[in-house]
Amino acid sequence: MNNLEFIATYIHNNPDNATYGEIRMHLMIWKGYPIEFIGDRERSRGQFTTYFWKGWPHYHGKLWVKIDPKNRRSPYRLTEKGKELVVKDK
Repeated sequence: MNNLEFIATYIHNNPDNATYGEIRMHLMIWKGYPIEFIGDRERSRGQFTTYFWKGWPHYHGKLWVKIDPKNRRSPYRLTEKGKELVVKDK
């Protein structure tokens, strides 16, 4: 599984909790990166942010979009193209 497949599968399996922070944190855990917490907030030094940056048109808007674009903490949902990346349990 690659990073895009991981993100798409995470969004698919966690539709109510697939927020920017949750997706990135779980992707980092899956990749084996150390995660530092300050209080209850995860600090990751910007790792994997380009997958969600609107200015980087390869992923955001094509594979996933926020359910409520005006809400900073809104979960993501998959587009039709993003659904093609979901890895099903075998």
